[in-house]
Amino acid sequence: MHRWIGPRVRTKTEFVVSMLVLLLVAMLPLVVTNDYWRGVLIVSMYFAMLAAAWNLLAGYTGQFSLAPATFGMIGGYVTGLLSYYWHVWPLLGIAASILVAGLIGFVLGRIVLRLTGPYLALTTLSFAEIIRLVISNSIEITRGDLGLNVAGLLRDRLAYYYLMLGVLVWCSLVCFCCCARPPAFICAPSAMMRSPLSAAACASCGGRPMPSPSARRSAVWRERCTGISPNSYRPSWGCSARPASSSAWR
Repeated sequence: MHRWIGPRVRTKTEFVVSMLVLLLVAMLPLVVTNDYWRGVLIVSMYFAMLAAAWNLLAGYTGQFSLAPATFGMIGGYVTGLLSYYWHVWPLLGIAASILVAGLIGFVLGRIVLRLTGPYLALTTLSFAEIIRLVISNSIEITRGDLGLNVAGLLRDRLAYYYLMLGVLVWCSLVCFCCCARPPAFICAPSAMMRSPLSAAACASCGGRPMPSPSARRSAVWRERCTGISPNSYRPSWGCSARPASSSAWR
């Protein structure tokens, strides 16, 4: 049936449906009162953000990058290190993570977005592994796989639930705006359009792609976990850092 629906109408329909689903998710805490299952839902919302970003990157632009989770690692470690060593207020740490990861992403993007296909995938995979190894081996600074025990942003799990839901809504809105009417200042280099798949996908959404907001969501996730380690950003995502005391976990 989608063949008879224009791409813009389809994009708006998908956005409206996703907002209705998120409205139902907002009412789930009325039924789900157990903290464990609320935690599972929080993790699920994080993965939903990753899925939305990957859909924008690979689905609409045809660019197969393996580095989005790495920018999440960078964003999370910026907030974690600032909190651990200088006791910076978490909201300021999140803002700093956006700037740092955004700057690194801009520099990397200017280089690798001139590549396509397996070359882009291999380059971003190499970048991801280099960053992970640097953080894992910088034990004197990052404590390596032991992780950092840092203060959280909020104290109540229900508050974290709605915080992550708000970030998910924001990510969905940003992805919709990029597909419906992409601003010129977030367009990728024109060399990116050499990929036939990218050109066809971007023509359907009316413009060129933008990088996903990995740093923002992972900085917020770091505040939720109150612990951070390189293993937290592997494909088997989770709060794998080991704080000094079990009381640090909520």
